[in-house]
Amino acid sequence: MSKLDDQKGTAANFVEQLAQTVQKSGEQFEGQQDWIASAIGRGAAELNTLAGSLRDKDLGELTREVQSFARRQPALFIGATLVAGFAVARLGKIVASDVSREDLPTVPEVGHDQH
Repeated sequence: MSKLDDQKGTAANFVEQLAQTVQKSGEQFEGQQDWIASAIGRGAAELNTLAGSLRDKDLGELTREVQSFARRQPALFIGATLVAGFAVARLGKIVASDVSREDLPTVPEVGHDQH
């Protein structure tokens, strides 16, 4: 249970950082296209709400919160999912760079000219 709480905290921190990034990206539209800035600001607020929920709620409640967020802000949800995917891929590359070729499992080669 403690490990799950740690993971929830890490996820909440990630979502908060994502909300800050989204908020900053919306600031460039202020004064020029206020409706876009407003929509981005609402999305950032939703992400902050989600981060708080990650910290405070159990898994069942979290699932309902994520589903609700995805319904209210589908474009932001998809964007956040993509960002999270890129972050996981980047983390995978970092971890993989520490693994030597000798540490990897071997796969036997299959010859093409066997009958």
